[in-house]
Amino acid sequence: MPLDIHDIDGPLRVLAGPGTGKTHALVDLYEQAVREGVADRGQILVLTFSNGAAAEIARRIDQRLKDDYGEAWISTFHSFCSRLLREHSPDPERLLLDGFQESMVMRRVLAEMEPDVLGGLAGGTALRGVRPRPADLRRADETEPRPSLRAAAGRRSQRG
Repeated sequence: MPLDIHDIDGPLRVLAGPGTGKTHALVDLYEQAVREGVADRGQILVLTFSNGAAAEIARRIDQRLKDDYGEAWISTFHSFCSRLLREHSPDPERLLLDGFQESMVMRRVLAEMEPDVLGGLAGGTALRGVRPRPADLRRADETEPRPSLRAAAGRRSQRG
């Protein structure tokens, strides 16, 4: 039995396994809401866990509605929260960094640190994106790398 947008009062969460028609149901409801004037596109929030699912939902909705709209709220939870934090940050001095920006900041911070503070990471190993040597991965109370780390280092050195 198809869902009717008029039977829904408030937020809706769809939980189901793969291949059960979640995307189809969400697109149907979205289309009903817009076509029947229940809500405008800017008043509907669709969140999912993957970029692929968000893109597929947006593609199907665009394909059905073929309307001129500003900005739809169809994204992943992560993208939505990042957007909110960027646009409505209570502290504009704080920065939100993506993975690439974070690595650039860490490179700069590590480059400015004294080598004795970096210990085994000194010499630019971490700055080039190379994994630390097994000896650098031991806990503070260990004097030798764990056997699994020694074995991994041996295999790595034999390969290249």
